[in-house]
Amino acid sequence: MNISKTAFVRAVNAGRIFGVGIGSATYYPRFYLCRNIDSKALAKVSKLLASVAGWSKWDFFTTPSAFLGDATPLEALIEGRIADVARSARGFAER
Repeated sequence: MNISKTAFVRAVNAGRIFGVGIGSATYYPRFYLCRNIDSKALAKVSKLLASVAGWSKWDFFTTPSAFLGDATPLEALIEGRIADVARSARGFAER
C-alpha cells in the first residue's frame, strides 16, 4: 500500500481499512491494493461502514447489488460511481 505501519494502523483505527477475523488472525482484503480503485474513495466507503462487522463489510463490497445495476460495489468503484456506492453503503450500514 506504500504506507508506513503507523499509517496503516491509523487507517484501520479510523475505519478507512477493515479486516476480517479467521481464527485468532486478522486478514485485510487484497482489494485495498487494487490500482483500478480510487484508494480515497474506497477508504471513504469503508468509513461509512464503520459500525458494520468485518465479514459483513466483505459481503457488502463483493456481493452484486440491484441498486448498483447488479454490479458489486467494488466494480462500481472501478467504474468511478463513488456517490452511488456511498449511498448504498449508508443504506447497508443502517440495516
